[in-house]
Amino acid sequence: MSAVDFTNKKLTYGINCKTENHKIKLNIFFNRDYITVIHEGTKYNISKDSVFGFKTCNGSSYRIADKIDYTILNADDNLLLYEFIPMSAPKNPQPPVHKFSKGADGPMLDLTIENVKNIYPDNHLFHDEIENTFRSNSSLLSYDRYHKQYKLVRLFIKYTNGN
Repeated sequence: MSAVDFTNKKLTYGINCKTENHKIKLNIFFNRDYITVIHEGTKYNISKDSVFGFKTCNGSSYRIADKIDYTILNADDNLLLYEFIPMSAPKNPQPPVHKFSKGADGPMLDLTIENVKNIYPDNHLFHDEIENTFRSNSSLLSYDRYHKQYKLVRLFIKYTNGN
């Protein structure tokens, strides 16, 4: 699926999850630069560089960047938030990696207050609200349970008209 396909909710190798099966192999353990899709009995090896991401039958969406599959935390918004949890030993746990992009076709950036402000360098009201609402980079993932939306996304829509 491309970024445009993701935005339009169009799956390249889509199936009816209730009646069909197929497999997506990310080939992470062998550090291959392609994913393998087995669709309708045919095997396809697709370059990771040419794929935006994929969606599983449980409804989770992922974006592939730098050979890593990032979970898309909020697939229906224009400011997309991503998470990757590195594999690590229990005695030496690695923290999750969080990124964001403005739109599906935007570059993925580290989720920091400074990077969020930089996507709209001249929108000082947006900057002020970001600084007043979030005290640390980790607080950018605060979720508003009442509105069922990440607080950052809510501010993004309010101060940028969602664009």
